[in-house]
Amino acid sequence: MMASMGGYSSSSPDQSPDSDLGDILDVLRGLDQEQQLKNEMFSFPEVKIECKTSPQSVSEEETIELTPDEVPSSSSTDFVGVCAVCGAPARCFHYDVPSCNGCKTFFRRTIVTERTYTCARNGNCKIDCSNRTLCRYCRFNRCVAVGMNPAAIQLPSNMDVQKITKQIQKRRMELTEEGGSAGPVVKVEPKSLYFNENFYERILDGLLYVEYKADQLRWSTFNPAEMDSIREMQIEDFLQSSSYFKLSEKYERATNWPLAVEYPINLEERTKAGGRPFVTAKFWSLMDLLIVIETAKTIPAFQRLSLSDQKALMKRVAIVNVLLIQAYFSVASNASTIMFPDGVTPIKFRNDPSNLEVEIYCRMLEPFYRLNLTKEEYVLIKAIILFQAESPDISPEAVEIVEKAREEYSSALLRFMQAKHGAVQGASRYSSAIGMIVSLHMFAQKHRELHLIFRINLRNIRKRLMRLSTCK
Repeated sequence: MMASMGGYSSSSPDQSPDSDLGDILDVLRGLDQEQQLKNEMFSFPEVKIECKTSPQSVSEEETIELTPDEVPSSSSTDFVGVCAVCGAPARCFHYDVPSCNGCKTFFRRTIVTERTYTCARNGNCKIDCSNRTLCRYCRFNRCVAVGMNPAAIQLPSNMDVQKITKQIQKRRMELTEEGGSAGPVVKVEPKSLYFNENFYERILDGLLYVEYKADQLRWSTFNPAEMDSIREMQIEDFLQSSSYFKLSEKYERATNWPLAVEYPINLEERTKAGGRPFVTAKFWSLMDLLIVIETAKTIPAFQRLSLSDQKALMKRVAIVNVLLIQAYFSVASNASTIMFPDGVTPIKFRNDPSNLEVEIYCRMLEPFYRLNLTKEEYVLIKAIILFQAESPDISPEAVEIVEKAREEYSSALLRFMQAKHGAVQGASRYSSAIGMIVSLHMFAQKHRELHLIFRINLRNIRKRLMRLSTCK
């Protein structure tokens, strides 16, 4: 099945796409020129908003809850122990504690995403296998009390392991003094179980942490289109710049979304009236392209590539991952069409959308609704798309790195799906996911065509306005 991964590509060699990021920035630069022509009609005012609620994509807990029958048996032992956290059957030691897959995953996600919880019952909930998902605060306290060790988690390099470990140790001492461990501690002989943490889980941990930071930035008031320095950058500048994810803590979360928008949108009338053509809170094409690039920069295999090879890959696959982001989060919001986080739906811009617009904004979501991807599957698919060895511009040295990385992420996705759905159904789901990647490449080509039409329309509007200003 892995061999099938090499068969899909985004376009034929004579249709090799230009830099999608360059196209987006060209639009912005064209707007800058037009701004000088007609009293800043295309300005991007700063969005002043405060956070009141967390977006769905960030606030929802993404965990895997597997029953004992769903957990693959170890080749080393058939012994079934007891989870020290909830009392459910456990086959292995996780983070130095005998635990079920659900509690292991919950503890890891909490540490990696740096989440905090509250309890409605002052921390007095009793945790067992029947109610372990009802109170996250007490469940996490229970994980800490029984001795789960955060140092055993393969954390991203920018997380301070020693600091996190000290915080957990301090909390464990507090719980011991308080006597609040959310239930009696279950003692199981360590030699009875088999430690089963593996390479693929460490891959997933890193991707989920990066996705958490990307979500923070995407749902914040940060708008890259308002930064003059970004408008003058080329793709290699983005690849060499410091990470924009560090801004995720600087900007507030947006809370005036969804925006109040009157449809349809008449681009020319808005321009004549002195308004900016974009009704969205952000220039989302640029925002999501920036997230794609910043995510790639955190992946070790991508970091080993030369700058020219990184640039070649980005030109090939960046827009594909942009569409993946927009489709995944539109489906997560139960939208029937592409919908940006600010609530704006591009298909409504015109009363009579073209067939091309219907294809991109509506039909592209169909496979996403059929699969209903989890967050784990989503981040793995994003990594698979990144490593496209079919790009003719990458060096022979890069091909080996890219193919190995794609095989690792593909294998991680297959193993994850089979662990959750069973060997046969998981393999079938994996095949459907690969088919969805193929369709995303097709929609990416259609998106380039639509973007070209948009640029032509803007250019024609500028010409007409220039003629009008000359006549006056």
